Amino acid sequence: MAQPRLIPGTRLGARFIGTVLVALLLTACNTVAAPNNDDDNNNTPEPGTLSVNVGGLPDGVDADIDVSGPGFAQALTASATLDDLEPGEYNVLAGQVADGADSYAPATSGSPANVTAGGTATVDVEYSLVDPGEQAAPQDGDFGANPAVHALFRNTSGNPVWVDEPLFNEDSPLDVKGLQYRNAISNPGDESDWLLFGLVHGQNTTTTVEIDLQCDPSPSPSPIRAVLEDEEGNRLGTVITCGDSQSIAIQAEGGTPEYLLTVESIFSDPHYTEYIVSIDAFCFQACTYEEYVAVE
Repeated sequence: MAQPRLIPGTRLGARFIGTVLVALLLTACNTVAAPNNDDDNNNTPEPGTLSVNVGGLPDGVDADIDVSGPGFAQALTASATLDDLEPGEYNVLAGQVADGADSYAPATSGSPANVTAGGTATVDVEYSLVDPGEQAAPQDGDFGANPAVHALFRNTSGNPVWVDEPLFNEDSPLDVKGLQYRNAISNPGDESDWLLFGLVHGQNTTTTVEIDLQCDPSPSPSPIRAVLEDEEGNRLGTVITCGDSQSIAIQAEGGTPEYLLTVESIFSDPHYTEYIVSIDAFCFQACTYEEYVAVE
């Protein structure tokens, strides 16, 4: 049967045209592009790369390098390319290393490095043999075998104290909740100080120890750092530089384990830096240090 012909101007024709227009409008509304979720992804910057080049060391000798930046910390013993880094400023700190009787001092260029989105920043660390005549004579507890201060930290110990000079008190460790050591580091002259402490964990499965390092003067980059190691020489936490503090959770392993805290020069550039290193073991990050007075 033949379909009715719509005649413009009639009521049926107007109704049909109106229906078509409404349908077209609804179709247009339904086909509006959905929000592009990719825009959110575009707000995340592309990662960058940091290349650390190490030279000057004999084969088999590890470098001592720490890299830190936004949400990032890693120790290096040789050249490395670090990928997928968040853009920002990265510090590369290199420490002096030993090979038998020889010592190698680092010279660092390019640090702090600015890692940009999609870019590659480069830091060079060049080690050189230190003239034996320039190496400092042992003093102020410069050897791990003869630390400047021995301490024993227990929750039931006495008040935290500060110490202004090496005590070499291996036979009678300071029995305290916390310790503050005030001294100076220089290069050349007196390049490191060592503190040894035992830790009684009690019933705790872990004990959190806070270490703080303040320097005067406090130049940038930091000329010195503090490093905490266990009895096997494993580093706990990351390095601490001038003006920084760090809370380190130490696992209880039974007995009274000992830990070695070293305050040492980072660079071979000449410097003299007075420092205060604080170890807060059992006064809950609120130590009030009293001057240590030797008991006669």
